[in-house]
Amino acid sequence: MMGHAAALEEVAVRLAAVPDQQAARNVFTQAVRAYADLGATWDLRRADARLRVHGIRRGSRSLYRRPTHGWAALTPTEARVAELVAEGRSNPDIAAELYMSRRTAQASSTSLLMMALTHRRPARVPPGSPPAPPVSLSFRLSGGRGRPSLPGVEKED
Repeated sequence: MMGHAAALEEVAVRLAAVPDQQAARNVFTQAVRAYADLGATWDLRRADARLRVHGIRRGSRSLYRRPTHGWAALTPTEARVAELVAEGRSNPDIAAELYMSRRTAQASSTSLLMMALTHRRPARVPPGSPPAPPVSLSFRLSGGRGRPSLPGVEKED
């Protein structure tokens, strides 16, 4: 596997020297993935240095870019806050459940509700009510930015 990664690195360097930047970037990305899978950080740094001369940089998150929309774009904490907001829980309840300050809970729920283009929370569920169906957070693109919408929550105009 290490030989394969080294061969990919060499191909990327030669493509960058031609110059075929796009092909070099594609092969370099494959080499970076192979080195990362092996935990070969020294080799990664060497490959970075060899390709930097040709104007190709990996960037800080080239392997692990977070999605920009949908459930996958939310951090685990944001997803949990969204579930609790959808259940109708208050900020103090959310803060206590997730061991965070009330201000952090307020900021998280406000951010999620703003992404949903609404300022209202769903109605609070009375005690003893049957559990609500699973929360579905759907996103739509608006002005190039993904904004989620919570079902059952009307947006204010």
